[in-house]
Amino acid sequence: MKGNIKITAAQLAKIIQGQTLTVPEMHELLGRIHPGYEPESLWVALRTIRASPNCIMETSIRGKHRAYHLRSVSGRFFARSAAVCSRRERGDHRANHFTEDEMAFIQRVTEFDRLLRTARA
Repeated sequence: MKGNIKITAAQLAKIIQGQTLTVPEMHELLGRIHPGYEPESLWVALRTIRASPNCIMETSIRGKHRAYHLRSVSGRFFARSAAVCSRRERGDHRANHFTEDEMAFIQRVTEFDRLLRTARA
């Protein structure tokens, strides 16, 4: 029976990096590595990885399933994931967690990422 363990995007990224897997294959792999994981958390983690500018993921079709290949993951992705997870464990909310200086830095990094994405496009 599946249960309480939620797979984070960082955990999923470490497991699937460099591999081309379909969602059923990911479920099978996670079932072996983390018995009792929550299946819905795979979808949340996969969406997070796909949406992250710090991850390069390619998709293709294998049979009747979409296959995902995580080519690379930036160290910032893992650092941010650790920060978010620790805030959740402490019960802190993002709005209350950052000082004005930290928010200014985050906005500068976000703007830099946006400029990089624009330049790459």
